[in-house]
Amino acid sequence: MKRITLILIGLMLLSFCMAKDFSFDQFDTDTRGVTDTSKLIETYREYMDASPSRTVIEMVEDIWVVLDENSLKSHLTKMTIQYPKDARYYYLLGRIDEDPTQVVELSRKAIKNNRRGFHNYEMLLKTYNKYFFGTETLSVTKIAYFQEHLKKDKNLCRDLLRMDPYNRVGIAFDTNYTKYKAEQKANKKKK
Repeated sequence: MKRITLILIGLMLLSFCMAKDFSFDQFDTDTRGVTDTSKLIETYREYMDASPSRTVIEMVEDIWVVLDENSLKSHLTKMTIQYPKDARYYYLLGRIDEDPTQVVELSRKAIKNNRRGFHNYEMLLKTYNKYFFGTETLSVTKIAYFQEHLKKDKNLCRDLLRMDPYNRVGIAFDTNYTKYKAEQKANKKKK
C-alpha cells in the first residue's frame, strides 16, 4: 500500500514538473511546424481554455480567427453555454463580433461576471466611442439601441473610472457623453 502511494505521489510530482505554462514561448513550441489544421485548432482550444494570460489568449484568438473563424465562434459559443459565469468567453466573442450592438451585449455579460476586468469595460466603451459617438455609419435601429442603453452604460463608465481614474477609454467615453448631452440640450432649446 505504501509503495502504491509513493508511486502515485511521484507521478503527480512528475506531472506538475512537466505541466505546460501556456506562455508565448510554449505556444510557439507547440505550434511551430504543425501543418494539420485540426491539430492546430486543438492546440488553440487548449490554450484559450487553460492559459492564465489574457494576452496569450488574445493572440491565440487572433491567429485562430484567421485560420477558421467558424470553429472559433462555435467553440466560444459552446463555452459561454457550458460556463455562463466565465467572463473570458463573452469578452473573446465580443472581440470578433462585427455587430456593435452584439458587442455591447457581450461586454455587459463579461462585466457582470468580472467586475474587475478593465478590458471588459473598455470593449463596451470603445464600441460606443467608435460607433455611436464616432464616424461609423449606423442603421436607425442601431442608433435607437445605443440611445436606449446609453444612460445605463454611462454608469458602467463611472464604475471603470472609480477603479481607474486615468483610464483613457473611460475618459474618452465620458468626454463624448458630456458633449453629446450638451448637444442634445442645445437642440431642445432651438425647438
